[in-house]
Amino acid sequence: GVLCISGICGIMSFLLLQIPCFQDPENAWFVRNPWEMTVLSTGISMSIAFGYMSLFNITADALLYVFHWSRWHYPKDIEKYCPYALREIVGEELRYQPENVRLRVRARKRMHRLKEAASDYAGTLMTSMRGHQAEQRPLLPHMPAEPMGHY
Repeated sequence: GVLCISGICGIMSFLLLQIPCFQDPENAWFVRNPWEMTVLSTGISMSIAFGYMSLFNITADALLYVFHWSRWHYPKDIEKYCPYALREIVGEELRYQPENVRLRVRARKRMHRLKEAASDYAGTLMTSMRGHQAEQRPLLPHMPAEPMGHY
């Protein structure tokens, strides 16, 4: 994301610096070295894009955390209040919750705990690895057949 955004900004700045008013040495808008300005604008856009993508990442993590918290504390209301786009992302996890979510502590048997956790989530993991409809078409989700209530 950061490289794509900064690359587009760099190309656009270079193309804009090719306008004759920036090329004419007698003009007040003259740019002596367009490559230096292109690199500078690309660097600035990279720092802005990094901040934006970091914010996007934090927002996505917070949304998934709130989904998990709501599913744990209010399992009956989760379908009622879950937004459609999030419902497409989480898919079957909306209805399925493993009974043994918490790992049981056993003395010095770390591999046993990892194996137990893997077996608890094996079905969900394989489904997630195969992907589902929302991952194949993230920008064009299907609309629900019946209208949902207010969020």
